[in-house]
Amino acid sequence: MPGPIFSIDVPATSANLGPGFDCFGLALQLYNKFLFQVINDEPGKLVFRSNLHLKQNPRTNLVYKAYCFTLKCIGYPTIPGLDVSVISDIPSARGLGSSATAVVAGVLAAGAVSKTNLRLSEAIEIATEIEGHPDNVAPAILGGMTVSIQDKNGVYSQKLDWPEELTVLVGIPDTKVRTQSARRVLPKTVSFEDAVFNLGRSSLLISSLLTKDWRGLNIAMQDKLHQNARASLIPGFNRIITKVLECGAIGCVLSGSGPCILSVVDNSNPLAVEMSSNTIVSIWKNAKIDSEVKQLKVQKSTTKVKKLSPEEFQKFVGPHWTEKILIT
Repeated sequence: MPGPIFSIDVPATSANLGPGFDCFGLALQLYNKFLFQVINDEPGKLVFRSNLHLKQNPRTNLVYKAYCFTLKCIGYPTIPGLDVSVISDIPSARGLGSSATAVVAGVLAAGAVSKTNLRLSEAIEIATEIEGHPDNVAPAILGGMTVSIQDKNGVYSQKLDWPEELTVLVGIPDTKVRTQSARRVLPKTVSFEDAVFNLGRSSLLISSLLTKDWRGLNIAMQDKLHQNARASLIPGFNRIITKVLECGAIGCVLSGSGPCILSVVDNSNPLAVEMSSNTIVSIWKNAKIDSEVKQLKVQKSTTKVKKLSPEEFQKFVGPHWTEKILIT
């Protein structure tokens, strides 16, 4: 017997923002949509739909794994049956937090299904335990720009407002970089000078956003901890950074572990927006890589669970799906 239906739209996120390795994150208005319908009287049953081709067993999908893990964390006695539908608009393995959206959706769905009023901090803690790092899950839950730290006592995140004057451009190439590969190329140690370089710029980035000092932000979005090591995985990366800054962008950085590239441009400079976008596409085209550039706003609000009527649910179920898997 069908039960309540919930909808969760989880935003894409860009981590690091230059110097804030594993700490900074930004929520963007590009979403993966998750629909959950409880299947009463059939514990453990899973119905899984997606608009993408699915290769793995749906029970190993991060959405369902996060759902089950969260129910166990809050001490719920059973795993209620679930009908899951996923509409993916965020490209995977691109550095836009696609996996984090699945984790966040599963965590929040478990809270809704079990009628547990999870605090935002609790949701971030659980999602971080699954994901491994808070830099993507924190902004995916809180919205805006977040600063997060993780230690033996847990996760602490703060949310900052992103200035309205700044446009975010995301260059999305038709290539993938797996997080594991991007982690493997990182150096085992860093020099004292490089650590100080990033520490100063991380601090300057926060103060520049708060004071709207775009010159300071331009300096602050530099990095010496991860981008140089990962540049070898992304054709044209260094040239794109150089040329986009020459086009008038305030900053240009790797998005997460890549290969997407995020640029920050002043809204009052539309020519810089156009030139930066064209430059990214052109450089990747010369490297025989197809790409697109999306101009995205920052998602400011927190991610919420919405209850749907059966009629609303039916709008998303049917001919839109290329895959339907039922597992009992």
